[in-house]
Amino acid sequence: DTGIYVDGTRQLERLILAADNTTKSRERLEIMGWLRVEAPQKRIEQNQALVPVGNGVVDLVTGQLMPFSPDLVFTNKISTNYNADATEPTFNGWRFSAWVDELAAGDPDKVTLIWQLIASTVRNRWTSNVMFALIDNGQGRTGKSTMEQLLINLVGQENMASLKLDQFEQQFLLAKAFGARLIIGDDNNPKGYIDDGSTLKSIVTNEMVLVNPKGMAPFTARFFATIVQSMNGMPRFRDTSGGLYRRFRIINFPKQYADTPANRKIKDEYIKNPQLLEWILKQALQVSIDTIVDTRESQEIVHETRLDNDPVLYFVENYIPLME
Repeated sequence: DTGIYVDGTRQLERLILAADNTTKSRERLEIMGWLRVEAPQKRIEQNQALVPVGNGVVDLVTGQLMPFSPDLVFTNKISTNYNADATEPTFNGWRFSAWVDELAAGDPDKVTLIWQLIASTVRNRWTSNVMFALIDNGQGRTGKSTMEQLLINLVGQENMASLKLDQFEQQFLLAKAFGARLIIGDDNNPKGYIDDGSTLKSIVTNEMVLVNPKGMAPFTARFFATIVQSMNGMPRFRDTSGGLYRRFRIINFPKQYADTPANRKIKDEYIKNPQLLEWILKQALQVSIDTIVDTRESQEIVHETRLDNDPVLYFVENYIPLME
């Protein structure tokens, strides 16, 4: 009835009790064990061009919306409905596309990057091998949290998990994020130091990682999630090779917005509007994410961070030229 496959433990227990309400907990577990052995295994749908949304499955090749089917195995779906006829609404003079242009400050690459952030969240089985960092200078009211909330509204709260950069190595916390479409880390410590970023890098590059749920047997799996981290400055990693840093796509939010009733409505009302979300979904499904843009702004912030974090690189770039 939802169009997707879900963890049916509670439903199975209810069915068992409906058949025999005298069964004990141990007996129900035994019955479910039999079912687990006898049930045919199914694989998650491998066709990346098929995107499960609120009202069906969008085929990106044909542009058609197909009905859900038991033959199309998905374990989650985007909450927003697909509407091929959706148009961008205006709310008291505010339009989302104009806000994106304002954030980009005339940089077409930054406009593309913001839309690729949204598209990656919608189509994250199409691996982009990058993570997104929303950055300001700490003054607040810059629109970072509004962008994060928009992404959550688009895919659904049930498809979001919360993990900061330094929590990806904590296996119990990582297990809670397994299956999420969107992993958001809010207010990362700008002076933080990440001693081991190997799991984070593996998730970003779609490699197998160890998942260790509490009270259950560990297993290895791939994450298909878009990682979005909010911060007031880039953290430092022990890995200064650039292998992790080059995975970052930085989106700077330099403008501080006034705390007015009109501006509060953007986060509290406008970005929750179904008509807006349907239009954003329609647009995002048309955005190419084969190669994620690396803007000059992003490259400069990452480079400055590496210089601060790597004395050898700093020496090579600042002193070797003088000696020559």
